[in-house]
Amino acid sequence: MRYEVVTHPEAFAELQEALDWLDERSLWAGKRLSREYDEHISLIRDTPASFRKIHGDYRRVNLRRFSYHVIYRIRQDHIFVIAFAHDKRHPDYWKARISDDQD
Repeated sequence: MRYEVVTHPEAFAELQEALDWLDERSLWAGKRLSREYDEHISLIRDTPASFRKIHGDYRRVNLRRFSYHVIYRIRQDHIFVIAFAHDKRHPDYWKARISDDQD
């Protein structure tokens, strides 16, 4: 089953902020991050249970070339992306969003 991906508004804002920051500094870095993010979202869609759990049902996948990771949860018919986080960010900051992800 290939799941639909739903992204928390704050996770989308985090991705956009990272892309904007990279675009200001490099002609290609933002495009590379966007491409790598899309590749990892496809991996999550295809095999969502293959990545490690980090908190309850939430899972984390690390990007390969960038110091970012995606935190998500498998729902009945979709994947809910709750955070797009830089590796230096406090590891639990996104947990305040869990209330936005109730069944």
